[in-house]
Amino acid sequence: MLRSAFRSESLTQLAPLRSLLLAVLVFRTGCVLLPFFGLYLTEGAHVSAGLVTLIVGCFGLGGLLADVSMPATLSRLSPGRAIPLALGVQAVALLVAAVAAQPIALVCATVVWGFCYEMVNPACYTLITRSVDAEHRKVAFAALRLCINVGMGLGPAIGSVLYAWGQFSLLFLVNAAFGLIAAVLVRKWAAGYEVPGERERTGGNAWHGSVRDEARFWTFMLTAFPAQLAFALPSTVLSLYIVSRLGLSPLVAGVILFLNAAMVVVIELPLNIATAQWSNTRAIVVGLLFAAAGFGMIGLHPSLWLLVLSTIVWTIGEMVIGPAFLGYVQEISSPRLLVRNMGAFSGGVNGGLLLAPVAYGIVTGSGLPGGIWSLVGVVLLVSVLVFGVISRSGRGTGSAQQPTTTE
Repeated sequence: MLRSAFRSESLTQLAPLRSLLLAVLVFRTGCVLLPFFGLYLTEGAHVSAGLVTLIVGCFGLGGLLADVSMPATLSRLSPGRAIPLALGVQAVALLVAAVAAQPIALVCATVVWGFCYEMVNPACYTLITRSVDAEHRKVAFAALRLCINVGMGLGPAIGSVLYAWGQFSLLFLVNAAFGLIAAVLVRKWAAGYEVPGERERTGGNAWHGSVRDEARFWTFMLTAFPAQLAFALPSTVLSLYIVSRLGLSPLVAGVILFLNAAMVVVIELPLNIATAQWSNTRAIVVGLLFAAAGFGMIGLHPSLWLLVLSTIVWTIGEMVIGPAFLGYVQEISSPRLLVRNMGAFSGGVNGGLLLAPVAYGIVTGSGLPGGIWSLVGVVLLVSVLVFGVISRSGRGTGSAQQPTTTE
């Protein structure tokens, strides 16, 4: 099934997106600084521990500001112009951070850096929604996630080499340079692909919709947030759980995270091509069930092999549900609310990343059997039921946006 998927019509629909996907891959590969920013502040800039936490947290603050301001930004700039502008400003912010001598300058530069970094994702989601037929969007989102994940694997590897050499300044320069290359690629692609007057035809980027539209979207967001929080746990606290709670080697944590990344890179795109005919609702339900089973299994018994098996199961859930969530947001959003809703969904992802360590600490301290993993498994099962109810009640009321065509 997966072999034939590579020859499917959905894959051919990705051909016009090659330059955009390449730009995302270049941008993410160039994100060499972020994993080592805290270390740089401590060892390179000799910032106190308290200020390091504050400055690194400002990156997340900038990201949340970007998500909130997305409708206002894209009401004035098309996504194809906003992304290059954001990456250009990011380059300036990185250069300022590299030479900043005062903490206030580092704080301001980091907020701007986080804002520009986060601007790319929702804008790319909007570009894909406007450029790809509805039936092929789930595959397009899977391809976008593939580029993001490959880049997120390569970037830290390159950054680790630069950091090991003690070339702190190169971390900033390489990050800025890759961002500028990505900006050129996006601008070149958008110039030949975006339709003039597109925003006028889609009704602009509004902040408010009808009561029914608002209720349906925000109910979905409440239902989706447990999954966003759950999938933030592996990248934030799983290694801590493996080492401190299970008493296993840090190498085991590395192998588990590598297994997740390898599965996403190798399997996600063909898996979503093979299941392209599934509705977003069906994919979300299946993904939630796999995620509930996978995370719940982690809390059953402290076994290495069970940990490996559970990682395979929840990763399958991640690969199915990631593109389906994005497709569902597009499906239930009227054209004039699409940008706001994509930004809000990205804000939920950032909220999950911020709250996951807090939730882990609270639940671990409570002594709950199975820890946060069993709790997450139960909550995700409840999310399946709630999502089933809201999808049935809202069936036929979605406002799928029509794709644009090139001129």
